[in-house]
Amino acid sequence: MTSAAELKRKKPGSYRLPSLIDKPILIVTAEASAFAAASPPTAAFLNAAGASAEVLHLSDHGVLGNGHGLIYEKNSDEALAPVLDWINRHIPVSE
Repeated sequence: MTSAAELKRKKPGSYRLPSLIDKPILIVTAEASAFAAASPPTAAFLNAAGASAEVLHLSDHGVLGNGHGLIYEKNSDEALAPVLDWINRHIPVSE
C-alpha cells in the first residue's frame, strides 16, 4: 500500500479534492474503537487530498470505556467535551 505522503510526493496536485481544501475534519475514536488503527492513515489521506484532518482519541482525554463514541454511552457528556473544544478552536463562528 502506498502512503499518503508518497502519493503527494509523486503527484502533488492530482490527489487534491477541491471540496476538501482546508476543511477542518475531526476523526473521533473511542478507547475500544475498531477504527482506531485506521484513523491515522485516514487522516493522512484526507490531508493529502487537501483537508485539515486530525484524529482525536477519547482515551487521551480521560474518556474510557466508551466503545461507541459519542452516542448511547453513560459518559457521552464527557466524550463530547473534547469534541466541542476542538470545534471551538477550528470552526469559525459566523455572525
